[in-house]
Amino acid sequence: MSGAGDTVALIVSELITNSVAASRALEGGPYPVRLWLLSDMSDILIMVCDASPEQPGRLNPADDAEGGRGLMLVEAVSKRWGWYPLPSGKFVWALCEAPS
Repeated sequence: MSGAGDTVALIVSELITNSVAASRALEGGPYPVRLWLLSDMSDILIMVCDASPEQPGRLNPADDAEGGRGLMLVEAVSKRWGWYPLPSGKFVWALCEAPS
C-alpha cells in the first residue's frame, strides 16, 4: 500500500484543508473534522466528514491565484470523488487505486 502514499497524502491534505476551512466558517464552533481511510487492497477510499452543510465545489481560480485548486487536484489524481449530505454536515470522499 505504500506505493499509493503520495496520492493518498495529497487527497487527504486537500480534503482535510477544505473541511477545516468549511468548519471554521460556521458559528458556534469549534467543530470536529473526521477522517477515514478504507481499503480492500484494490482501492483506497478516503472519507472526510465536517459540520458544514455547504456543497463542496470546484472553483475556477485565476491563473495567479494561490488557492482554489484543491478539488481539481483531487479529481485529477483519484478515480472519482463525490459528497453526500448528513443531518449535521457532509461527507466528502475520493477513491483511488491501491498499488498492485
